[in-house]
Amino acid sequence: MKTVNFLVISDLHAGLSQDSASDTKLILRDKHNVFGDRLINYIKGLDEHIDYLVCTGDIGNQGCNKSFQAGWEYVNKMAQELSIQDILCVPGNHDHQSRPPQDDKYGFSPKHELQFIQPSFPFSCFNKNTHFWAWNWELTSTDTFNVVSINSSAYHGYGSEYKHGRIALEITDQIKQKLISGKVDRKPFNVLLTHHHPKKMDFVDSKYDSQAMEGADYLLRALEAADLGPWLIIHGHKHYAQIGYANSQIQGSQLILSAGSLSAVLYEAIEHRTSNQFYLLSVEPDKSEYLGKVVGKFRTYEANKLHEWQPSKSNNLPANGGFGSTHTPDQVVNDLKKLINEDNPFLEGDELNQFKEKIEHFTPDEICRLNSRLESNMFSVTRCSDNHIVEVGLGNE
Repeated sequence: MKTVNFLVISDLHAGLSQDSASDTKLILRDKHNVFGDRLINYIKGLDEHIDYLVCTGDIGNQGCNKSFQAGWEYVNKMAQELSIQDILCVPGNHDHQSRPPQDDKYGFSPKHELQFIQPSFPFSCFNKNTHFWAWNWELTSTDTFNVVSINSSAYHGYGSEYKHGRIALEITDQIKQKLISGKVDRKPFNVLLTHHHPKKMDFVDSKYDSQAMEGADYLLRALEAADLGPWLIIHGHKHYAQIGYANSQIQGSQLILSAGSLSAVLYEAIEHRTSNQFYLLSVEPDKSEYLGKVVGKFRTYEANKLHEWQPSKSNNLPANGGFGSTHTPDQVVNDLKKLINEDNPFLEGDELNQFKEKIEHFTPDEICRLNSRLESNMFSVTRCSDNHIVEVGLGNE
């Protein structure tokens, strides 16, 4: 099967005027914005075939229906200009009118305007939208993967629900029953889309995380128990980019991409640790099916201080990386100990290529662990300007 390519964006927080400049860089006056147009042109210049545009919510800002309308039109414009046939999208907390102003004539329902917007949202299909808004989830099946789309903001507008995400346990039971009904085919991999994060991320702000999706652990266990293949979980909300594995019972069966914000102004605690980003994910179906874990590579692009796009220089999600490796950093270093010595001080030829192959699907955290192990064992790695490895050998003591 051919590689499946995803363009991932999240948390646009689209604005309508310079009054929103403290919240977002994507200010859509008359459907045009220098930041937004520059982004589309940059992606065009990459000259990549993209199968799906994924957006994990907060398209609008602060429940403003006009900013959501402008943001959703921009997402559709992006898909059209990049010749992307399918959009996979879920709403975020800022897209619902969780706390509407008193004079808002549609303030009686947090989701009312999302249900009636044009182009229809989040699906183009009336029946899919009906199911999504009634039950807060929907299943889509493609030739290569299944997608479960979740509305983790479904209960916003009721009490203090706006403070966090939620998936009701009964909804998870519904999803599981559908997946094990025999009517859903096993695919090389599956995708779960949600706005709120399924794992607490205390480390982002160095304080207890109360914003995560309630009921998420029950959901992730149900997806794993359904045994329909590995899962790629994509979420937004935290504006903090990271990729790693869930605490699943089967090692590596659930991969989580926390997408950073495409265009929101980042708050002080994270502005120097992450950036405004988008992602190109390439998933390899054959390897994913064979290994029972999502296998592929990602590329990260970020906006610099001049609002120009470039390969990421951020450490937590660098310009290039992978996921789904069958090796561990310690295993790789222990193998090096058998190959490199004073008589054979560096790798070359097939040995160097084998080393590269072993680490090509390492996540950024696995690369960091590998670098630490290499250093502590007195090995050195030489990289060229694009970060590709050109030499591995004995380091200087």
